[in-house]
Amino acid sequence: MNHLLCTFLLTVALAIAAPIPALADDLPPFPFMLVEGKAVAEVRPDKATLSVRVSAFDPQSAVAVGRVQKQLTALLGTLEKYAIPDDAITSFNLVKEIERDRKDRVELEIVGYHVSRRLKVELLDISQFSELIADIASLDNVASLDASFDVTDREAIEIRLMNEAGADARRSGENLVQGISRTVGAVYAISRSPIRSSVANFAIGANRAYPAMMNINAPYERTIFEPSTIELRQSVHVMFELE
Repeated sequence: MNHLLCTFLLTVALAIAAPIPALADDLPPFPFMLVEGKAVAEVRPDKATLSVRVSAFDPQSAVAVGRVQKQLTALLGTLEKYAIPDDAITSFNLVKEIERDRKDRVELEIVGYHVSRRLKVELLDISQFSELIADIASLDNVASLDASFDVTDREAIEIRLMNEAGADARRSGENLVQGISRTVGAVYAISRSPIRSSVANFAIGANRAYPAMMNINAPYERTIFEPSTIELRQSVHVMFELE
């Protein structure tokens, strides 16, 4: 058996006090390494999603509801002014919350009603984003307003980044083995998630961690200002055979 593999299996056996045959079943039958590759691109956004919440409070439920409906009508009029089609607008259920007086953690009589409703607006043209935001923000009873930005060709960009991440993984592996008289061979396994096994922590590998906000499934960049670029990234985890 290869000297490197023998040493590796012996180390694992001593570390976790398990029989070598049981561990060998969880390992490739050759020396290997685990590497993560990554790729990042800064791209200019060309579309956005708005989330707008209209809210009102009044001692009378009907008054609060009426105020919200009135401001929603004004909001829809603003969206129409910017030629935003009806099918780009999603309206969510009306939310009504009761507010009561409290004393010594005991709820007392009702003092009023908080009423709110949220709209989601898909913008496929953001050339007038700043003007639209200013008009919406000036409306009464707009309690919250935020936006997320994206690009229409995200899928194509992510495919390119995935290819670049794969190439980065091989480069990282080649850099890692320069001093141990080995070369990077064929790909044994590849995954978007970390490749794990009961002995993976003992393998020769390169481990680079990124904050949760960098995950490919994380929310898009959120801001009320239109950013000049947004960041797209991909990462790939590869198990290479060592030759």
